[in-house]
Formats: sequence, C-alpha cells, structure tokens
Amino acid sequence: MSTPPSLVEQFRQARRVSVPILAINTPDPASTIETLVNSTRPKATPADSSDATPTSVESPFPILKWDLTHGLIGLNQTGKELHAQYVDTNDQQMTCDPVETLRILERIPGRAIVFFQGAHRVLNHDGVVQGVWNLRDVYKSSGATLVMLGVNITIPADLTHDVLTLTEPLPTSGTLQQIYLAQHEAAQIPAPTDDETERALDALQGLAAFSAEQVIALAMRPTGVEIPQLWARKKHLIDSTPGLRIWNGTQTFDDIGGLVGIKACARRIIRSKRRPRAVVFLDELEKILAGAGADGPSQSDLSRQMLGTLLSYMEDHQAGGLLLTGIQGTSKSMFAKAMGAEASVPTIQFNMNEVKGSLVGETERQLRQALDIISAVSQDQALFVATSNSIASLPPELIRRFTYGTWFFDLPTAPEKALIWTLYRRKYELTIDDPLPEDRNWTGAEIFRCAKLSWEFSIPLKEAAQYIIPMATSAKETVKKQREQAQQAYLSASTGSVYRIESDVPKTGPRQFAA
Repeated sequence: MSTPPSLVEQFRQARRVSVPILAINTPDPASTIETLVNSTRPKATPADSSDATPTSVESPFPILKWDLTHGLIGLNQTGKELHAQYVDTNDQQMTCDPVETLRILERIPGRAIVFFQGAHRVLNHDGVVQGVWNLRDVYKSSGATLVMLGVNITIPADLTHDVLTLTEPLPTSGTLQQIYLAQHEAAQIPAPTDDETERALDALQGLAAFSAEQVIALAMRPTGVEIPQLWARKKHLIDSTPGLRIWNGTQTFDDIGGLVGIKACARRIIRSKRRPRAVVFLDELEKILAGAGADGPSQSDLSRQMLGTLLSYMEDHQAGGLLLTGIQGTSKSMFAKAMGAEASVPTIQFNMNEVKGSLVGETERQLRQALDIISAVSQDQALFVATSNSIASLPPELIRRFTYGTWFFDLPTAPEKALIWTLYRRKYELTIDDPLPEDRNWTGAEIFRCAKLSWEFSIPLKEAAQYIIPMATSAKETVKKQREQAQQAYLSASTGSVYRIESDVPKTGPRQFAA
C-alpha cells in the first residue's frame, strides 16, 4: 500500500498548480504555519565550503497571517513590506474585521501566501463567505494562496466546489517517540527502557506535538517521566472535547457475575490481531439517534446527519463493535464500561447528543472533532460498545456496523444469581449465614439493591427484599416482548450461542469457548 502524501507535499503540489484557496484542519495551527513556511524556503550553501551545512534563507514569497486579535500582519520581510503598502498604520485595528481584511487581500499582487487562522470561527458569516469566494479567480490568476486553518472546518455550501480541504493528522507513534527521547536528552537524564517508552507513547497518543512536548517536560523527574501525569493530560484532552468523557471506574469482568458467553467473546476480541486500543461506550443508542431511521417528513435531519457521519467513520476506519440489548438491570452498561479495564485501555463515554450545536455546521464540526480524538487516542483501533433498549428503532445499516454481534441480556440464571449474590455479599460485608430471599425473576440490579438496602438499614436480606419489585413483574409484557424479539435473532450473553426462550429463566448451560 502506497504511503499517502504528507501535508507539505500536498501544499507544494497545490501551489504548483495555483490552487487559490485551501482549508487545513489542524490541532496546532502555529506549528502548521511554521512547517508550511519552512517548506517554501530554499536551501543555500556557502560558496566557499563544499561540505558546509546548508542554511535556510527567507521564503521568496510574501507571507501574511490573519487572526481575530492581531488582524493582518506580515510574517517575513516581503510580507511586512506588502502589508505596509496596503495597510496604513492607523488602519491596523480595522484588519481585525475579517470582511475588511478579505477586501484588502483582493488587491494583494503576486504569489503571496496568506494564513487565515481560526477560520472555523468566522466561516458562518455571510460577508466572510462572500469575501473568500471573491478571492478565487483573483488568486487563481496571480498564483496567490489563501490558507484557512482551524479545527474541523465546515465549508459552507457556497464554497464547497472552490476550496481544497486538507487535514494535518496528529503526530504518529514514531514522531511522539522522537519527541519523548529528545526530551530525555535535553533534560540530561538516562534514556528510558523500551517498556517505559511504550507505556509513555500509549499515554501521549492523541496529543498534538506541542502539547506532547509540554506534558513530557512537566512530568519529567530526575529519575525519568511519571507516566500517570501523562495519562492525566490525556484524560483532560478527552474530557474537554464535547461529547467525550473518560470512564474512571476500575471494574473488570471479575466484578460482574455470569455472562460467560459474551465475556468469552470479549476476551477473544481483546487478544485478537486487531486488539482495541480504546473502548467507546454509547449508552441507549436509540435515544442518541432518535428519528434518524424514520421515513417521511417527521425524521430528524440532524440525527440523520449524525448517523451518516458515524456510519462513514465506522466503515472507513474498520471499527468493530458489540451491540447490547435486553432487560433493564442485567449489567449491559456495567459490562460495556468494564471492557476497557479488562483490556487495560481507556473507556471513552461518547454522548453524541452533547455535540449538537445551535450554529450552522457546529454539530458536524464537533462530531468530527470527537471522532478525530477517538481515532488519535485509539490509534485507529477503537471498539464501539453500544447499549439499546429498542433495537427495532435502529436502522439496519447501523446494526450491521457492530460486527461482533447483537447480544441479548436476559434475566440471570440460578448459577449466575449465585455468583452475583456472592459479589455483593463481599462488597457490603454481609454475613454468609443471612439466608437469601426469594429471588425468582430478579435482575442483577435488583440483587444489588437488596444487598445495599440490607447494609444501609442493617436489616436481613429477606426484610430488605420487601422493597424490591422485580422488573419481570412490574413490566411483564415488556420483558415478554423483548424475549420474543430476541428469539433466534440475537446471541445470548449468558451462553454465547443463539438466544432461545427456554422458560421464565433460561436454563441452558454456558457454551464452551476455546481459550
């Protein structure tokens, strides 16, 4: 497979063919500008020494930059001269207005390069859209280039066919390793072991180069780098992204009673050739995408757009997934959250409703930003685990993306309940001689509530049980309908084989998986 061209190569090619307007999605615009400016500088070698080290000279093209606080400024000598020619000193403040700046830029001659920083913040303004469009033919003729930089820039419909969009990826593991080792050398401390480097790179993955340098420096000690501090920064990066949160729980599969079938499948996934580097948890998927699968005018255009973006992402990145459904209180969410700890990778809670914005294009931009962070953190090996209490409302094309199957969580079997009681007796330090109550048709959540009430009220389990009304009793028809829908259609979380209704509580033994 051929290596895709780098951002610098794409930028140079765009300049060669006089592409007038570029949009570059970048997590670190200052670094991107520096990289692209350096790429335009020719190398000069002193004539009196054939083996002298080449030194960089200034770019031959006028280079300018705009941002909301500084307005338009020159970055190199020819850029400053051009700026002085077209912007009076008394009018500098006026160039903080992007529309006024774009009017000035229409008159800029030659093969100038203009960096427009924070473009994602101003492209929702009609005057800015018109001003950018006005540069198209002018810059195509002169060979100048407008480079708009931002985070997940949404190109307005008016400019869709006029702007070439590029993306600068976050640093690769190789680049982060170079930064990590260079920081050790600069601090004059011993080089880290291969194991320490690998653990540090796991924590750094997803950070921009500048952020990585700063975080490593802050975590540096005379004895080396404190890896937990690197993870703390990574957690902050994820938590500050709309829609994403790190799950801080430490529960593993050992903290969940039963569910032998799906646990065996999950462990195979964890040990597979494409083992997940992060677990992405989507709770109650049908509520997140409400209306996306409906027909007719009642459907939600926003939900459809979010659904399309998620479908494309999972397909393009070959992201696998598990879809969990079943009776409430049967440990679906607990299992999903425990997968990350079981695999020793972060569990990212993804609430897609939190990315919805009021401005045009804001929802798509924030959704793509969240997915970009997921890609970076997981090194493009994310496992999606979603729960749904109403799979019938999900579009078939989404269900198919969960390639590891749809799993049904039924009421626990008698052996499973025994395990669950043991776990909660231990958790709440309940005496073993306290007899169990009648727990027919109880869920794991109801066993938990009973044990917790026994501990809180200092009463026997049988007395605490009087406060419990089982879901299978209070919502009998719902449970019956869920089971009928799952019959021979989904996999059983308890057995690992196709789900079949055996009785009120399934009695089939667990399917044996090879180790």
